[in-house]
Amino acid sequence: LAIAVMWLLTVNAVAVTHHVPDGYASIQAAVTAAAPGDTVMVAAGTYTEQLVIDKDLTLVGVGDPVIQAPATGRTTYTLAETGTTVWDPVVFAYVGLLSGSLVSGTDVISVDISGFVIDGGNTAGSARFTGILYRNVDGTIDDNHVSQMFDSDGEGNGPQTFGIMVYGDS
Repeated sequence: LAIAVMWLLTVNAVAVTHHVPDGYASIQAAVTAAAPGDTVMVAAGTYTEQLVIDKDLTLVGVGDPVIQAPATGRTTYTLAETGTTVWDPVVFAYVGLLSGSLVSGTDVISVDISGFVIDGGNTAGSARFTGILYRNVDGTIDDNHVSQMFDSDGEGNGPQTFGIMVYGDS
């Protein structure tokens, strides 16, 4: 009976669309609440947050919402593929084992991101600052604009910065 109920729940699973800000105060709250395969629709506005996605998901911006990097308090990561290089992503989509700040593992997820303005706010620190970082992600990054990825003087003479970086089995 338990197997039949589990099969029934699996067969009847339906992807859900989560709306920001109507249903959630932040994009991260909607991503956290979403089940694998769901869609998060984000309305126009500015959302100051570092976004971490670790499941199959579609993230859609409607009206060019801005994901603004917080000036401080962002989490940095190292990837098995890049050794000791420290990454400071505004949006980080990954799958794998997270041990401290190190991400490793061989699984792959699907994440599609479209319709956003990723604004680094010229807040690069000492790590490699990137607008969108994919690690072991199969999906599309489409119709996004990444800007202001320098350090505080805005002159591009600080750490290495990137708009979009893709690593691992992506």
